[in-house]
Parts: sequence; structure tokens; C-alpha cells
Amino acid sequence: MIDTHEARLLVVDDSRMIRRIVVSMIHEFGIAQVDQAGDGNEALEMLRRRRYNLVISDWWMEPVSGFELLLAVRLDPALSSIPFLMITAERDFGEVINAKSAGATDYLLKPFTTETLNRKLTRFVSSDAQSLASPPAPRRVGWHQDANEIF
Repeated sequence: MIDTHEARLLVVDDSRMIRRIVVSMIHEFGIAQVDQAGDGNEALEMLRRRRYNLVISDWWMEPVSGFELLLAVRLDPALSSIPFLMITAERDFGEVINAKSAGATDYLLKPFTTETLNRKLTRFVSSDAQSLASPPAPRRVGWHQDANEIF
């Protein structure tokens, strides 16, 4: 696990507004080094130029989707070990299975709260600022109860 002061994250979403919101949430967690990409092509170029500790990517983007980015990352030996958090509004359980099968480390459904994102980030980053995150909620079983807790 890497410390928040050393962590560098890449947030990928075709919506500038969503990227800003997610980056703001990450900053609240205590991570200052966050880069942004507007699509999968841009993200892949950035991943090949700089080392990242976590990729947080939207699923639905053009011209290269988050799913296609995930596949490219997992097929590239230099990138394949980077944790990958997939974000989407898609509620189809089949899509969750596809993401997990393709190598997504975790999955986050929109809309989500800062607390939900913080719970996901604690899997990858240790933080003095973790007090910003809610204490972990009891784990619920079942898709219908809390879709953000299936991984």
C-alpha cells in the first residue's frame, strides 16, 4: 500500500465536470498528485509516460471506452499491474462481471458519495487523512442492497 503523499492517480472521464468532482473528492482524501485524461487514448499515452498507483476510469467514453482502456492496460506488461477502478452509471450486473473478468480491480457505481470513494481508495492508499472517510459500513451481501460493495 502506498502513502497518500507519494500516490499518483489518473482520473479518466470524458466529462470535465465529473473529472473535477472526482479529483476534488480524491484531494479531500489527502492525495495531491492527480492527473486527468478526457478519454482512453489520452489516458493510455499518459500511462506510458508516467507511473501511476491507480487508474480511476469511467466506462462509457468515446473514442476509446474505459473498458477498452482496461483491456489495453491489462495486455501491456509495463502497465498490467496498475490497480484499475471502473466507474459507471451502468447498473447491469453483466457489465460488472465483464469488468471484473477483464481485470478491473474494483467497480464504483454513479452516483457515489465521497465516503463511498474513500472506502474504495483505502484498498490502495494508506492515509493520515482517512478520518475523512466514514468508518467501513457493515458489508452487505447482494446486488440489490449495495452495488458498490460487490467486489
